[in-house]
Amino acid sequence: MKGYCTDIYFDHAMKFIEQNEADNRPTFIYLATNAPHGPFDDVPEELREKYKAMDLKDAYGYTLNPKRKNEKLFDKTSRVFSMIENIDQNIGRLFARLKEIGAYDNTLVLFLNDNGPNGPRYVGPHQGAKGSVNEGGIRSPLLAHWPAQLTPGTVNGRIAAHYDIFPTILAATGVSKPEALKLDGRNILPLLKNEAENWPERALFLQWHRGDEPTPRTNAAVVTQNYKMTFSKPDVPGKLFQLSDDPGERQDLAQTKPAVAKRLTKQYDQWFADVSHTRPDNYAPPRIHVGNPKETTTVLTRQDWRYSGPKGKGWTRDARGVWLITVEEDGTYDLKVQFSKSQPPMQAELTMKVGNDLFHSVVSADQSEHVFKNVTLHKGDQTVDVKIVEGDVERGPMMVYLIQKPTGNAAQ
Repeated sequence: MKGYCTDIYFDHAMKFIEQNEADNRPTFIYLATNAPHGPFDDVPEELREKYKAMDLKDAYGYTLNPKRKNEKLFDKTSRVFSMIENIDQNIGRLFARLKEIGAYDNTLVLFLNDNGPNGPRYVGPHQGAKGSVNEGGIRSPLLAHWPAQLTPGTVNGRIAAHYDIFPTILAATGVSKPEALKLDGRNILPLLKNEAENWPERALFLQWHRGDEPTPRTNAAVVTQNYKMTFSKPDVPGKLFQLSDDPGERQDLAQTKPAVAKRLTKQYDQWFADVSHTRPDNYAPPRIHVGNPKETTTVLTRQDWRYSGPKGKGWTRDARGVWLITVEEDGTYDLKVQFSKSQPPMQAELTMKVGNDLFHSVVSADQSEHVFKNVTLHKGDQTVDVKIVEGDVERGPMMVYLIQKPTGNAAQ
């Protein structure tokens, strides 16, 4: 399988839809593109050249320092913009295919992004970027396309959040949720149809952190239709903004509107207490399940490992971490380990420990992958620990594939 990642995702999504249409079956697809995002070295080249030739000085929402060389910034921006236009092209391809197979009118397509830009770029009248709870970091449009039900050009300014998507899909498809299931989100289909009368006031809660356990009132926000309260640190008073008049969050009103600030702070504290007690061991990291018949290959990435080194260093070449897994049944697997080549080139030792079982190999300087074949993984909770040892340096892999074998005898 070769090609640009976003193109491949959409290719397979369209094939899936087409097959379901042929079988007269409904379709649900959650297609989360990893673009626009790093790494930035592999992007659609034709589009990159297009944006590279443009004057991008106005792409950032502020005036660049003319005394600084901004070539690297312009290069990264051209790559990001090429990724974004490629997504636009694929949405167009998707709509064209839906028309070809007769599924265009009655397919609901929802489009939104996860956060603000991961660097300096234009965010309208707002401020902030990815990792910030300012509007530039958390605000996203929601675009809905459903010709059979939604009127083109409809705009609704009521606030909503990503956790409203699930109850909205249930309503659109006529599926009732189990009575015992509690949802934080709301069905916003009436907003999309502009049929909402007496829509209730609500508060949305957002918090951004790294690690297993969040800290209250840290990089957090509570947002209502008109007001927003942000918190930076537990011992620092929150700031209050009236978004309807101050979308850039420039004027702190906490002192002049103390009743509003107190109310929103109380709402945030109640929300934090609630989400901190949803299960007995509330912040225990979830284990990755391995060996389910519906997913015979499990990919372990650095995104999911339990990293215990210096803060912010989990992605560096020499970082180390482990994965917590649950093996559903005893089985035979191939364990494929991918890692960066030795620098400087040298022979290295590769060890992989799964629970109490240890596997070892010597890898050459030009290797970037090794497979331990026909290995038995035992049922139960296990810890996966992989390390590459080069002299005095220990480092972790890039990815690990646990590939369940359908038949065969295990051999360690």
